[in-house]
Amino acid sequence: MSDDHIAEAYEKEAFGGKPFHQMVILHLDGLATEAESRAIEKLIANKESYRSEYVLICQQAGLLSAMLRPQKYTLPAALDFLDNRGIDSDGGLYELVDEPTESQDSMSYFEKLQSQESDSIQTYKVIVIPKVIAYGSAAAVITMLLMVVYSILPSGGSSDRGAITATKTQIDTFEQVVERGPVAKLIGISDGAVWADSVDSMRSGQGLSKGTLQLEQGEIAVEFNSGTVATIKGPAAFSLVNDNASEMIAGIASFDVPTSGHGFEVLIPGGVVTDFGTAFEIDVNDHHEASRVEVTDGMVTVQNREGENRSEPVQLRRNQFADILRTGKGLAAFMRVRERVELPIRSTGYRMTDGKVDPDWHIYNAATDKELPAFIISPRRLDPEGNNLVWLASDSHSQWLSPIRYAASTGKGQYIFKTNLYVPESFDASTIILTLKFIVDERLESIHVNGQEIAGSFKVPNEDQMGLNTKIRYQTWTTHTIQDVFSQGNNTLEFIVSNDNGAIGFRAELTAVGDRLYRPILAPN
Repeated sequence: MSDDHIAEAYEKEAFGGKPFHQMVILHLDGLATEAESRAIEKLIANKESYRSEYVLICQQAGLLSAMLRPQKYTLPAALDFLDNRGIDSDGGLYELVDEPTESQDSMSYFEKLQSQESDSIQTYKVIVIPKVIAYGSAAAVITMLLMVVYSILPSGGSSDRGAITATKTQIDTFEQVVERGPVAKLIGISDGAVWADSVDSMRSGQGLSKGTLQLEQGEIAVEFNSGTVATIKGPAAFSLVNDNASEMIAGIASFDVPTSGHGFEVLIPGGVVTDFGTAFEIDVNDHHEASRVEVTDGMVTVQNREGENRSEPVQLRRNQFADILRTGKGLAAFMRVRERVELPIRSTGYRMTDGKVDPDWHIYNAATDKELPAFIISPRRLDPEGNNLVWLASDSHSQWLSPIRYAASTGKGQYIFKTNLYVPESFDASTIILTLKFIVDERLESIHVNGQEIAGSFKVPNEDQMGLNTKIRYQTWTTHTIQDVFSQGNNTLEFIVSNDNGAIGFRAELTAVGDRLYRPILAPN
């Protein structure tokens, strides 16, 4: 969204759909609310187009007022009035002049127009002033008006409202107007709140000037002059920049921004958050490389920030959040969801070639803890001793693994077949379910997850009835489910296999599913 579009959206929201020039008329007539007047000041302080329009309206109003009578008349409204009556406005400046009465002198110009439209007994005369005469005669008036207008612009100056300043405008953001005096007030302090530096004189309702608040513990609520309320949880360091901007140095804070606070800005390490009517939360943790911004309602934009340089803004809406690197060199955005998703985990020998080593599985001698290669075995061949293997044939889903190439005899002993399941931070680890299908030669004694035994004494179905029918024994799948044992990050799975004599082999097909809590909408940049 362009800077002009943001400005137009801000104007529409701040003025309730009324055009800028009409609000300037109300402002000059003293009929605008304080919030509307503040919005006008913010627009002219940050956008050249609004500044030029404001100056033009003031020039026209002052010119006509000086040449006709000392009332706040403005050209655009007068021209609208004339156009509505089919009067050609080319060739001169026009003004409406009422027949002077005592009651009219106390009415504003806007009220008089309304009165005329409602068929009041008041009458108006139209005076045509040639442009060459009007502009020539009003040069001094225009010069004086320009001095007044530009005294409130970022270049400096003062007025009876206090000095108004503005920093450099960045893409898609408004640097807010700063006035002398308190920029916010403290509206709530929790029991047990402890301030840094032994500050104990803070009280609810107290005005707060620009500066940094350091809270060791507890919770406080701060209301900015713009109406934005920030709730800060200690330990935290939080700076008041102006009546519609702040900086979160460390800690957790939530923000509730009303219409009057649109454009509220929060600086964070390596980034900036700009609000457009919303509620959002910020978590700045010194122990994390990124700060998190999450929107609970409405919309904000987030940007990386390095000094005065800012990246292109990224929009966040409800149930979306962003992690912003403290270095200012990257951010990633995500959306909150709750969806059942399969996690990647490799079955034994998945899509591998006979005789190769499986890189996703490792085999250890349980007695010596020595690592052995995890060879992929195809049961369609004879072993080196000429014996025909009776293991279930390989397929595209899985194959057998053995520590000895071609499944030669390994002798009696225990071996550990080991792999890993990675659970990303975006998953609820408590919802992970791992389904295991396995065939083993000779016995699966136990399963360990992250070093803890979770099951043991596995038997092939109807093993007692099979007797010496090894062909059935080594071609029958056993299924087992594992859950409630996984954590975020890397999880180690170990399958303890015993062998009495001859070859040893293990074949497993694994599937894991779990609830994903959020998914990326913008990859880290």
